[in-house]
Amino acid sequence: MRTLRWWSLLLVPGGFVAGHELGYQTAAAIGATPVPAGAHGYLDAVLLVAAPFAFAAVARSLLAGYRDELPPVRWSTLAGAQVALFLAVELAEHAAAGLSPAGTLTEPAVLLGLLAQLVVAALLVLVTRSTHEVATAMAAARRRRLHLRSPARPWLMAHAAPVAAAVPVSSLSRRGPPVSPVH
Repeated sequence: MRTLRWWSLLLVPGGFVAGHELGYQTAAAIGATPVPAGAHGYLDAVLLVAAPFAFAAVARSLLAGYRDELPPVRWSTLAGAQVALFLAVELAEHAAAGLSPAGTLTEPAVLLGLLAQLVVAALLVLVTRSTHEVATAMAAARRRRLHLRSPARPWLMAHAAPVAAAVPVSSLSRRGPPVSPVH
């Protein structure tokens, strides 16, 4: 049975936090100081939600592979969701600091953060797809093993009652002569 795979969007908060940190750490490493310094105190709280969500998404990916359901979300969908969330948060943070949207989008930390969102989304998709494929292979091996274990049982067919191909319509009626109790 194939079901929708929207459950894998549980990866978005974790991807957002990881991409955000990766982008800002890279900007700090090259010497670009982010404008709203210290405005990321909320990331710890988001991480408390993101970690269990990411774990649940990977576990669900394993289950989906075992059940032969659709694989996790595509990279384009996950990357688009992460980029949209990242841009919304950055624009709000920078607007609170008095910066224009154009100034925000030219800041090195934001540009590197956008690139990091794409990289992190690719890594998350790789992890969940790999988990899905491992579970699919495990389920296929289990089915093969069960199929090989159950030998054909010809003795069941020897004792089976013959099945009528055609049934007379008169036999389907409840009406009929009374049955005599003595034979």
